[in-house]
Amino acid sequence: DLPVGSGAGANNNLLVIDGGGVPGSALATNVANVRVGTTYNVAGRYNNRVVVTNGGWLFSNGGAESHVGIGPGGWGSSNGVTVTGSGSKWTMAGFIYFGNQADFNNLTIAQGGQAVFGGSVTIGYNSGASSNSVLVTDADSLWQVNNSIGVGTVADASGNSITISNGARAVSTGVTVGYGVNNFLRVTGPGSTMTNSYANIGYGSGIGNSMLIMNGGRVIDLAGTDYIGYHASPTSGTVVVTGAGSLWSNVNLIV
Repeated sequence: DLPVGSGAGANNNLLVIDGGGVPGSALATNVANVRVGTTYNVAGRYNNRVVVTNGGWLFSNGGAESHVGIGPGGWGSSNGVTVTGSGSKWTMAGFIYFGNQADFNNLTIAQGGQAVFGGSVTIGYNSGASSNSVLVTDADSLWQVNNSIGVGTVADASGNSITISNGARAVSTGVTVGYGVNNFLRVTGPGSTMTNSYANIGYGSGIGNSMLIMNGGRVIDLAGTDYIGYHASPTSGTVVVTGAGSLWSNVNLIV
């Protein structure tokens, strides 16, 4: 495993993988799982971060389960991974949680960085998971998930989010926003695109969950059925498409 910030009081730790502008010249490989700000039932673990930059590579291809921020009680807060710069890359085979009973944990992909995940992604998992986020921004930045994405996946998971902006792209097999409260997916700006097989906005007993497509952003769902509000009362889902060039394309839609 690759632990950054593990154990009681493990705060403000930083790992930088810097390729110096030559893709692949600095790399961490044969990593089973990435664990940033994580040890169960031990206080501490704040503000730990992994930064992959300037063509650095992180390959975590051997493990089943990675975490960025584990609670409970807010113990694993404000941890993150940043992938930034052309040629910078994080590839991972297993599934990952951003914020497991914890808040303000994040993934940022910027300035042409790429992250490719083989397993499912959960943003805001278990009781008390709030304000965890994924931001993909800038042209040539890519987040590819060869599985499903869940945002706010329990009843009291709130304010968890995905933002695709400034010409960035994201791809997944499907995205579900909201078993919880006020979780959202936002795609904004010309060239910003999220492509899925399906999108479920508002699921189970979730309330106030939404998808916002703004200012020329696009969401393209290629194969499955999209739902706004699905499965059980009092599900509340909202989709807003606004601004010139903004688009939500789907095959089937059930409201």
